[in-house]
Formats: sequence, C-alpha cells, structure tokens
Amino acid sequence: MKQLTMTSIALLLGSIAPETLLIWVLMGTTVIDFVTGVWASYVDSYKANKPITAYIIQSNRIRTSILKGIAYMGFILITWLFCFVFKVQELSIAGVVINIVTASIALCILIEVHSTFENLQRCGYDFYGSVKKVVKNAVSAIKFVKKEVDEVKDINQ
Repeated sequence: MKQLTMTSIALLLGSIAPETLLIWVLMGTTVIDFVTGVWASYVDSYKANKPITAYIIQSNRIRTSILKGIAYMGFILITWLFCFVFKVQELSIAGVVINIVTASIALCILIEVHSTFENLQRCGYDFYGSVKKVVKNAVSAIKFVKKEVDEVKDINQ
C-alpha cells in the first residue's frame, strides 16, 4: 500500500513540478535523510547503553549514502537517456500528462522521504502510526456525523 501511494505521489509530482526544482528538493531530502540517520544511530547507541563516542558516523554508512546518491544520479541519467534516444518525453496516464524524467526524480525524492520517516521511527516518532490514527479518528467522526444526520432526518419525517 505504501509503495502504491508513493508511486502515485511521484506521478503527480512528475506532472506538475519542473526538474530543476525537484533536483534541489532531492538534494535537500538526501541531506535531511542523512541527518536523521545520524540521529537514529545516536538514539540506537543510547538505547543499547553503548558509550557515545565521536564515531557515531561510520564509514560504511557514509559509503552507503554516497552509493545511494550515485544510484539516484544514475537512475535519473538513464531515464533521461531513454527519453532522448526514443524521443519520448511524456506519458499520458489516465488523462494526466507526466514528464518521465520529472517523475523519476520525484520517485527518488519519495524514497528519501520514506527513509527519513523510517529514521524518525527509530528515534521514537512513528509518523505512519500517527497518520493512521488521524485517519481512523476522522473516519469515526464522519460516521458519527452521518449517524446523527440520519437520526435528525428520521425525527423530522
């Protein structure tokens, strides 16, 4: 379900945002993901009662972050080359015109956002659980209002 929602948001962003803006947003979300990852590592060390040292940032995690950035650049470049070679710039899905390169950048952004939320969950803040609780409360409020409206209609008839 989360992947379907993320793909839908990526396609929507791909249809409305310019590539330059999305590249800057991707860089920003990458930095935010890195910072929350360091924070999560600190929290993990604290919870495990390990002594906090200056070496919370490990070289293998930095290497992984750099490789992820290279993979994003490669994915975007391959998407751009595909569009250039096959002379296809846009797709029309359900009547919505989507720029393929922009959608690929938006997908990378959403992966970073999801990773940031996972890091925040490791730090003790469950974003998805909070959203689920809000939606559950909203649905129950709507059901309650519908029930009250139906009762008022029955009384008036």
